[in-house]
Amino acid sequence: MSYRKGEDTPAKKRRRMPHVAVIDRDDVMRTADRDELEQVCQRLTNGNEFYIGQRRQDDHDV
Repeated sequence: MSYRKGEDTPAKKRRRMPHVAVIDRDDVMRTADRDELEQVCQRLTNGNEFYIGQRRQDDHDV
């Protein structure tokens, strides 16, 4: 995936928002779960900017 110069990339968002909340899950994240997570983030940040990402840690998703 390519980005234009000056575009807000995921790497820039991670650098700008360094705090991480880890949610350890045994099962796959579903669409309803992601929607609920976005609502909670909106509430916690009072509608300000936030970034949601997934990664593999050991043998499960976080």
